[in-house]
Amino acid sequence: MYKGNRIQKVLAHWMPWFARDGKHCEVGYVSNNPYTISRQLLAMKAEGIDGVIATFDGSAVDPQGTLATREMCFQCSQTGMLFALLVNSSMVKFRPDMSVTPQIEVMRRINEPIVQEMLSSSAYVPEKYILEFDLSTLGVDFVALAKTFANKYIFLSKHTGFSWPEITNTLQTLQKDNPNPTMMIPGVCGKIFDGGNPPTGTRDYGVSVWDKTIPARSLASMAGQTYLDQLNLVNQSAKYIGLVTWNDYDEGYMAERSIFQTCAKSVTLRHSG
Repeated sequence: MYKGNRIQKVLAHWMPWFARDGKHCEVGYVSNNPYTISRQLLAMKAEGIDGVIATFDGSAVDPQGTLATREMCFQCSQTGMLFALLVNSSMVKFRPDMSVTPQIEVMRRINEPIVQEMLSSSAYVPEKYILEFDLSTLGVDFVALAKTFANKYIFLSKHTGFSWPEITNTLQTLQKDNPNPTMMIPGVCGKIFDGGNPPTGTRDYGVSVWDKTIPARSLASMAGQTYLDQLNLVNQSAKYIGLVTWNDYDEGYMAERSIFQTCAKSVTLRHSG
């Protein structure tokens, strides 16, 4: 992965939810397969990526993804890769008991033994960052939550603690976000395409995967210039760069396909018949 003269470590945003369960597009592998994860990490290391930020919906919403995330954390610790968690808005949006407040739900999920195990891993970034994706807009007070955990963790919010290349007004958003002195993990991506609804089966690529009433949106790679323009906006004082993303196939953010294709074939061959 090209970084120019930057010395930041690169952390790839990774999605753990591919399970051939009809909820996400078919990518040719199951996320919690240990062999798949080992090949993903091998491919990441070959590209100069230093670690993984796992998008985490929590055990109540995505049990399979929770096991995949735990396996990824374990393998990061075995291979010298860094690891961090991003607690996702789905943790609250799809919580099984809506009578539980968003604040309590997130606190409970972080306090679960499997999450505490990951947070205590030797692979976990030493700053103990936990990224949060839009949970603060759903009623979660992360200043209060940090105090609940005796300030053991530093919660990073989108736009202030980490940046995320949006599909619209990409450079304008990063120009606003990245100079923020609290920006610890500025984000970059190569391209985006969110077409394909529904996410499985016969997909209509003319409409957005998230809302079939709006047209599909795209951000072209422009032979790598899109990535370079974003890289130029990275705050030099930040310690990390967030690659958005390794494998978000639903939104077309993925870096994995061009790199990982032969690995996916290896998984298919090894686990068929």
